[in-house]
Amino acid sequence: MKKQFVVAFLFSIVLSACNNHPKNNNEEEKITVKKNFFRVNDFIKSEIGYVDSLPLAIIKYNIDNNKTDSVFIKPPAFNIIAQAFISDALISPSFEENFTENSFMDEATQSVTFTYSAKKNIGELRHVDVLVKPTPGLNKVKSIYMEKIINKNDTLIIKKMIWKARRNLTIITSIQPLGQKAVINQTKIVWDDRD
Repeated sequence: MKKQFVVAFLFSIVLSACNNHPKNNNEEEKITVKKNFFRVNDFIKSEIGYVDSLPLAIIKYNIDNNKTDSVFIKPPAFNIIAQAFISDALISPSFEENFTENSFMDEATQSVTFTYSAKKNIGELRHVDVLVKPTPGLNKVKSIYMEKIINKNDTLIIKKMIWKARRNLTIITSIQPLGQKAVINQTKIVWDDRD
């Protein structure tokens, strides 16, 4: 019995050594780590679908030079404005390749923020924050913030956009022609005015 144990033990060592021999370059295993970035486009599209599916009053506020105008709009007009939040840069694998992800927990708000920053200043989209409220069995997205920078014909355009889930969206646009002062415009669309 003792002899069989020793033989089995030696056999397992030899087998292990054979399986762990160095591999040549052709046999090297490629290890890839799949990143699970938040699917921003899918979330925004589901929010647009939510607004389209309900008989809600949609109000558009335009704030320009400290003057606010408001008007009721229909879903097609809402959809056109909401498209500003949909970006090809957020489609996998481009999103994972061109952005870095960081996250942190805010103890004061009991929420987690996932921050995505462009690795290079290429393309319009430069920054995305996804604010999530963790709850047992469900992580609820509270808001998505985006920054876009556009250089067009010697004019710098900066868009700061926030989408509050199930509530509203805001787009603040700064337009600054070369050598001139920036003009700032704010558009806010509300479909649910609860806090």
